[in-house]
Amino acid sequence: MHVLNVNAVLDPVTGGGTAERTTQISRSLISAGIDCSIMTTDLGFSDGKLGRLENLNVFSYPCINKRFYIR
Repeated sequence: MHVLNVNAVLDPVTGGGTAERTTQISRSLISAGIDCSIMTTDLGFSDGKLGRLENLNVFSYPCINKRFYIR
């Protein structure tokens, strides 16, 4: 089984609780032996923030509409 978790933003400041819950549930699934990935935009990503996502399979895509992004 492969699970794909999708969240608009994984930045803990901008994404808030949903960003944290997405990473937590993904880690739990992986520790249970389930193949899991996360798909998100690149908003708020930096090297330090990517480091906290280690051991997670994260696919980040550029946000093409940053002007009207609602926080």
